Amino acid sequence: MDKRMIYQIIDLPNMLKNGTMGNFRFLKNNNRHYTDYENNIYHNKLLKESLRCSQSIQIATKFYIDQDYIRFVDDNKINFYEIKEFSKYKFKKPYDDKPLLIQINRTDNSKMCLLLEDITNENYQANPNFSYQFKLFHCRDNDIVFDINDYAFTDNIFYEQQNNINSLCYLKSFASSESNSSVSKELTDLVGNEARKLLHYYFAGTYLKDILPIFETKEVKGRKPFISNINTNQKIINLPAWEHKIISIKPNVLKDMGYDKKDKNGKRLHKVRGHFRHYANGNITWIKKHTRGDASLGVIEADGYRLDLR
Repeated sequence: MDKRMIYQIIDLPNMLKNGTMGNFRFLKNNNRHYTDYENNIYHNKLLKESLRCSQSIQIATKFYIDQDYIRFVDDNKINFYEIKEFSKYKFKKPYDDKPLLIQINRTDNSKMCLLLEDITNENYQANPNFSYQFKLFHCRDNDIVFDINDYAFTDNIFYEQQNNINSLCYLKSFASSESNSSVSKELTDLVGNEARKLLHYYFAGTYLKDILPIFETKEVKGRKPFISNINTNQKIINLPAWEHKIISIKPNVLKDMGYDKKDKNGKRLHKVRGHFRHYANGNITWIKKHTRGDASLGVIEADGYRLDLR
């Protein structure tokens, strides 16, 4: 887990109070001019939001999704939103009384943190159909970008996603009384898609680990979740890492299943997991588990991986 990014977000309220923005960039509508009054409102809102995020991150249950996991899910085109059987799942945080922080280190070396909480009373009154709200932080080239506004979704996000129902709502809490001062719809859609993908990674590795026993969750000891005065003046490298869990692929899964065991004359007989097959015309079909290869070259047995989703 990238503790540098986390500590920088935690320290953002102190930076704002000292009149500096550090390496933070904030999403705003740059197509219009903001009055001094609007800028003052924005700064106060930003300070309030950063303080809430700082405290929530410290007490949150933290998950880190590693690159091996992301590559495996992407390379195998695993999309659980397409599996009708999983539409019955309702999203739920690990602990009702704690926020959830999910961090990923993507293959392009950018990083994202998604801070997910129960929807606040203020936002719930305006949007009573939603259960959770989140804020997405995106780090690239040491710059951290985020939106002052939150996004919200219901606990039926998987069902809604499968049935092409708009599963995310942009909570436009900062907007000019004269004109729309929030970010563009194209940008909110982009952030929403990134968040759906991140929730998808988390969902696959936590909800489905009993159905697809290729994922594992490791606990890493560190600073316990609680709100305290953190001395961020010292070098971040000297600050302790936070207690968190790492979602990854079990070691040697592909090797144990025989995908990398070839003979110069061909593949030995081995079991193939159930999987989706994607065709060039856009159609998707389910391929049942089966055996493949030449038994005369040998037989590969792999136990402990039941990947048929039916």
